[in-house]
Amino acid sequence: MEDPLVKVCKCTGSLEFVHLNCLRQWIQTKLNIKYNSNCLSVTMKTIECELCKTNFPLTFKHKNQTYELISIERPNYS
Repeated sequence: MEDPLVKVCKCTGSLEFVHLNCLRQWIQTKLNIKYNSNCLSVTMKTIECELCKTNFPLTFKHKNQTYELISIERPNYS
């Protein structure tokens, strides 16, 4: 699995780039995910950089490849 260094906010210097998988893991901690017998509920506040306050995009392009920042595992309700 590719784990590029990406720029998704306005931070500069040593904070300008972050590993994609590190950012995804951090975002997962900000999600409130609840499962019940036949429903999946996901709530979150706007996901933004804690330093520069730039809203993170849900998807972005890096070197001609599109990435998603949020991945939610959907339960199998069969």
